[in-house]
Amino acid sequence: MMAGVANDKVFASHVGGKVELIQNQTHFDVAVHYAVTPIQIATTLTFAIGIWQILCALLRLQFLMTYFSDPLVSGFTTGAAVHVLVAQIDDLMGVQVPKASGVGYIFTRIYDLAIRVPQVNVSTLIISLVSIVFLYAGKEYISPFLKKKVHLRVPIPYELILVASTAALGAILNWHENNAVEIVGNIPAGLPQPELPTFSILGECLVQSIGIAIVIIAVHISMAKMLGKKFNYHVDDSQELYAISLTSLLGGCFPVYPVSTALGRTMVNVQSGSKTLLSTVFSCVLLLAIILWLGPYLRALPRCVLASIITVALKSMFMKCGQVKRIYSISKIDFLIWMVSFLATTLIDVMEGLAISIAFALFTVICRSQWPKWQYFYRSTQAKQNENDEKATEKSDICVFRFDGPLLFTNVERFKNSLKLTTDSWMESWKSKDSQEVSTMNGEQKRPQNHSGEEKPHFLIIDCKAMAYCDYMAACALNESRIMSNQRASPEFTIDAEEFF
Repeated sequence: MMAGVANDKVFASHVGGKVELIQNQTHFDVAVHYAVTPIQIATTLTFAIGIWQILCALLRLQFLMTYFSDPLVSGFTTGAAVHVLVAQIDDLMGVQVPKASGVGYIFTRIYDLAIRVPQVNVSTLIISLVSIVFLYAGKEYISPFLKKKVHLRVPIPYELILVASTAALGAILNWHENNAVEIVGNIPAGLPQPELPTFSILGECLVQSIGIAIVIIAVHISMAKMLGKKFNYHVDDSQELYAISLTSLLGGCFPVYPVSTALGRTMVNVQSGSKTLLSTVFSCVLLLAIILWLGPYLRALPRCVLASIITVALKSMFMKCGQVKRIYSISKIDFLIWMVSFLATTLIDVMEGLAISIAFALFTVICRSQWPKWQYFYRSTQAKQNENDEKATEKSDICVFRFDGPLLFTNVERFKNSLKLTTDSWMESWKSKDSQEVSTMNGEQKRPQNHSGEEKPHFLIIDCKAMAYCDYMAACALNESRIMSNQRASPEFTIDAEEFF
């Protein structure tokens, strides 16, 4: 979709106006009188995307993938699956809708689909429903039953059975002519000749391809991580970048659109029982056979059947919504990341949704760094109170203060304020009724004395285990806290910041 929009923009700049292309069709004769054709722009765009991707690989920018947390990836891929599902509805219904793109285009597309409900092709809709029921029943009921009763270990290729049967029925019953069912149509036989990209438009394509390259990398790495987690294997981000960039560069020498991870086809592959990349070999062999010999036999295949296969395959993607409840119970912030990623990707667009998701995830990191939790302990039994407690249950000679986060310039004020609240509450605890007599002199609070008449020592300990690192302002804050403590109590009541550093 994004590649099609970029293709239109580059082509329009050469023909001097806006180009309206009919959805899911290719008309090469529209540009026969111009210097470049849409397919030349598409191949050059693919090559430009490969340039950006190989630069990311060479510059080792795969570290940016660490910002793709599991909630972000899950929300983003689920939102992208919504776009894939909406893109199949027109084929499932057998209606034609105008092409839409841009921010919030999904609302325009849903509206266009809604107003065309009276135009639904009943035959197409019936074929779609039967195909969906066949695939769903086979995968959810028939296969588990056979696996349990006859110990069937080989997965049944329901998709292949459906494609072969509907292609045959479409040819025999002539659905396209008799029932106006949209079909795949002619599939050119033979491999296309390799051709170098059109370097005269490479500059324009580089500008248009930046966002596409980022989305391709994000979707690819997200799917790789998701499947790696599902099948328990490690994903090398650097290797993935090199693989997809070299694929795009090689694809730029053939008349193809930009290479990307297909969510629907990937999930079809997974649901078929594939476990390793060996399945790709068989897919490529079958695809090569179709290109060279079998293409004409699939001419009568209804397009709604392909849309049905993708729709059923997306079920596992939407099942991820069930993780939201578990994420919410573990971390409210991760829940917000999932929701923002899903809603931004769904309601706005894939590119903008990805940018918003990453920005929001980084914002949560800043918030957690700037407002970390803190707590303190009073008595030796380590009776913990939270930061909202104003008084302790009994006095203690030792107070342990814990600051759960790195001490930086962004949170030193919170550190000083929380430490002041802790010492105030601790000193108030000396006045508890079971403590020894507290003497005052010139309005200054003094520590209780022991039975020998000597002042009983008190110790304030700052637990720095959670402070991964500190900066200059952190050292100043600790020193200020030491000075403040000396002013409020006797010289022995100190915080040794210098020894800490």
